[in-house]
Amino acid sequence: MRGEYAFHNCGELKKVNYSVVSLSDTAYKGCYQLPEGEEQNQPDYTEYHSGYSEDDSQEEDISGSAGSIAGDKNLFDEQKYSAYRTVSNDEFSAWSKRYISFCRESGVPIERNQLLYTMMYKGEVIPYYLAMTSAQNQDPSMTEQAAEAFGGDYREMYLMIDHGLTTELKRGKMCDDLVLYSGVYDSQLMAAAGTDAVPTMEQLRDAIGNTFTDPIMISTTTDIGVACNFSQTLFIIYASKEKLSAQGAISIDSIINTNEKEILMADNAKYRVLDVGTIDVEKKDSSDAEDVLRRNYVKVELL
Repeated sequence: MRGEYAFHNCGELKKVNYSVVSLSDTAYKGCYQLPEGEEQNQPDYTEYHSGYSEDDSQEEDISGSAGSIAGDKNLFDEQKYSAYRTVSNDEFSAWSKRYISFCRESGVPIERNQLLYTMMYKGEVIPYYLAMTSAQNQDPSMTEQAAEAFGGDYREMYLMIDHGLTTELKRGKMCDDLVLYSGVYDSQLMAAAGTDAVPTMEQLRDAIGNTFTDPIMISTTTDIGVACNFSQTLFIIYASKEKLSAQGAISIDSIINTNEKEILMADNAKYRVLDVGTIDVEKKDSSDAEDVLRRNYVKVELL
């Protein structure tokens, strides 16, 4: 997943400070295919319930009941979106074989040597790319930190990486209508709500029906638990195979193993806001019934 945190499997999960961050000791362990029998184990998050939290900056409060806060503004069509596939962790390996076969039959480049910049993105370039993306969003603080960390000519390197990665993603196609999850930047929430500051849940609720464009590449996952690692607020994305193919998307974890069930989508995706609320995510392997993660959600449709 890409967000304001370094990758969970590429060293410790921590905020990227945009100083020199080296992943050389862990890149091949966490970001590339491990030998058979050496796959990393992660908790299997597969169950979630809808609910609402007043303030995602506070400690998680799981005392409230689950449910959407959209009321009569709700545009989520249960019947329509029930046909979209939720790929569980247990199903991901079999689904990946189907995806790889589909890509090869469709002439979609899917081999590692055909995805040079995607492989770079999944390796040691990650913190560098994050700094470039933050600079692209015109965040003054991040731009200053990126320059301090990488030098005044960092924009030229960013443009090379961005162009290569975008080109590869644009060639990607998808074989199924999918439900995807993404921990998101504050800037993405601002775009969804049409606000100049980080929106409240009420502002996001008032934005239901809005369409917006996300200018950056977005990292999504089929595993809601992975998305929970990166943000207190998630996009739950309902994406048809036609829209995913038109946008350009690659299932990275079908090619290499990062244990993140990651699907990358090209930049400038357009969405419609459908619903707003909170989800309680339970660890499937947890013996404690109270062991849940509460996250705010914004359900969106890829247009």
